[in-house]
Parts: sequence; structure tokens; C-alpha cells
Amino acid sequence: MKNFAIFFIVGLLTSCSQTKLRFDLSTVNSKQDLTTLIDQMVKNKVRIDSSSYAPKIVGKQGIHYNGILVNELTYFNNSFTFLTDSTDFSAKKILELLELRNGFGTYEEEDGFEDKPTFVWNNSISKNILELNLLNGKHLAAMGDKDFAKLTIEFHKQYEIPLANIHKEIKKYDLENLYALKVKSFEYEYQIWIDDIFIGNFNRGGQFIDLNNYILENGEHIIRYRAKYIGNKERSPYFEIEIIEWSKGDKKVIQKALSDEENKDFEFNFSSKIAYNLEGWKNGKDLRKDKQLKEKIIELYTSVGEAILQKDKQTINDLFYDMRKETLQVNYNNDFTISTEYWEYWLEIFENTYKYNVSQVFEIEYNAGGRLIYTQPKDKSDMLVITGKKFSETFNHLIYQPRGSNKLKFIRQ
Repeated sequence: MKNFAIFFIVGLLTSCSQTKLRFDLSTVNSKQDLTTLIDQMVKNKVRIDSSSYAPKIVGKQGIHYNGILVNELTYFNNSFTFLTDSTDFSAKKILELLELRNGFGTYEEEDGFEDKPTFVWNNSISKNILELNLLNGKHLAAMGDKDFAKLTIEFHKQYEIPLANIHKEIKKYDLENLYALKVKSFEYEYQIWIDDIFIGNFNRGGQFIDLNNYILENGEHIIRYRAKYIGNKERSPYFEIEIIEWSKGDKKVIQKALSDEENKDFEFNFSSKIAYNLEGWKNGKDLRKDKQLKEKIIELYTSVGEAILQKDKQTINDLFYDMRKETLQVNYNNDFTISTEYWEYWLEIFENTYKYNVSQVFEIEYNAGGRLIYTQPKDKSDMLVITGKKFSETFNHLIYQPRGSNKLKFIRQ
């Protein structure tokens, strides 16, 4: 009988322990996971207070976060917030657990609130905000056993379309150099080219131009400019151009040219050190003798306008994917928020647009031996103008045509 009593007590304690830790919030990784877990709680008769703006569960009802007891849980459609138990170093444990899973978070400490330091982890799935409640206002290194924490997890909206997930395709390198062209101009009109690609006409003021956007691979590049002084003849002309390199956070001028002449045509080489090697327009067809080129340009922009009106997500993805991917790669930008925000920009366009107009009268600017073109509309501000409910947007991009294809493609903004 004595052995049976011991066995019964042990079994009862085990059963109570299993009941105590029934619902694990650490397994919730999506809006659907949250819905499923709440449904399980309802089926197991967990007491839920639905009288306020958000359902709340209070008290120890078998809810935990990877073994760390939860005293209060509030949940919404795509997020939840909970307070840990205030015993057994729960605040310290949950901080250590989150750091083990996600690495070190961004540390925030509001002025006058040293007892509530906050850590934030943000990834493509969710944003995690952990607020530590240090009862004695002590330093993190002296966290006590009664300190507790509040954790909020907000799930980001997920999209399956590749255009919304380009960040996953962007390669990161040990060497991620960035190059820019800086112009200081006093009363000049000037034009600038890089590697036979026309960057633009500029009037009087200075400019700061991203060069990575035009660089496809490591090596030598040619900068050419044509400057004409249009200022007061009594003043001394001044025109300066610099090539700036950012390397691992360090900034330096690697090339510099200075002119005090009224008219100046000049070119110089600079060497880039970059890890990426992009296809871009390398394999492009020389379009200078294409007799159907204007019609094909109009067709390309019309296809964008029609896809917008039809809310054709796949066509927009196909038209802009390569351009967007290379644009992010030249800046080594794999931030998931950039991809998400770009796709949501397209969803906004779908929702608000009711008409579009494509320029029919334009000049074609040929670059890179005719492989890269840009159009200058004469009848509109840009090649494609879309209009909607208190909404308008324009499109005009660098275009090329891959060899073996009869279709034009966008390649740079």
C-alpha cells in the first residue's frame, strides 16, 4: 500500500506538471499557428476574458513559453503579448532564450526608465519586442529571480510572389564596396557618362550619383564629362568631380578632377573593387538598327499599364523581377522590409489605378554600344503615366533586349 501511495503521488505530480505546461507559445511562428493554439485552449476550457478590446487570459492555465510560465496573455489577429511569471529568473531566462534563437537584439533604453530596458528582434517572419521589468532597477548583469518580462510578437504579412521575396536572393560578401560620383559645380551646365552610359544633363548645381547602379563587374571604368560655364564672366569658373569609395564603413576619395575652364571635355579611369558579377545588359542586342524598336517600347510600357488595370500580379513580377534583383544586389541590400514594402507599393497601385497613358512621341537614347536604351518622351512627363483615386505614378526605365529574344526588358531604374 505504501509503494502504491508513492507511485500515485508521483504520477499525480507528473500529471499536474504536464497539465501545467500544456500550451507552448514558443511554437507559434505565424498567424495561423496562433489561431490553432487559441482553438486548442478553447477546446480545453481555458478561461478567456473577451470583455475588452482584445481577448485576455489571466492566471496560470497551462500557458508557457518554452517552459517559462506565462501569467497573462493578450492576443490579436496577427500578434500576441504576454507577461511572464515573476519567479525563478523568468526575465533572464526569456532574454537568454531569445538571444540563443535570434542572436543579440537591438537594445533600447528610454531616459528615466532604466528599470525597463527593451530588446527588439525583427526578421522576415515577425517582430519580437521584449521589455524587461527589473524590480530593483538594477543593471542587466544583476537581474534577480523576481524580475519579469513582457514579450510582444507581431507577425509580418507573408507574400508568395517572388518579387516580394527578392531579399532572399541577394548575396552578401566580405567586400561590399560602394561607389559614388560627387560633383561640385558653380554655374555650369554639364553632362556625365560612365562606361558609355549617359547618366544625365545637369544644370548649375552639384550632384551625388550612385555609380554601383551602372557597374556590372569588378575592374576599370571610364568617367567622362562635358561642362560649359554659363555664369557671370567676371567670376572664376569652378567645376570639381570626385569618385568616392565606401569600404567597410571607411570613406575615401579615389579619383578627383578639377577644372577652371569655361568649356571642358574630360575623361578619366577609376578602378572598382566589387565582389558581385551581374549579367545586366552584357548579353544585350545592339538595338540601333531595330526598325521595330519604337513599337516594342510602346508595347512594353503598355503591358505594364494593362497588368496594373487587370491586377495581374504575375505579369508585374515577370516584368520587374530582374531589374529589382540587380538594383538591390549592387547595394548589397537584403533587408526583407525593402522587398515587402516594394510589393505593397504595387498592391497600392493595383488598388488605386483606373487608367494609364503611354507616350507615343519620344526620342531614344542609345548607350553601351546600343545595348542599353532610355527614352525621352516629348508628349508626357514619362513613358508611362498611371492615374487613380487621388493617386498618380510614372515609369521610365533603362531597357535592353537579351540576345535570342525579341522582347525588351527593364534592367535599371
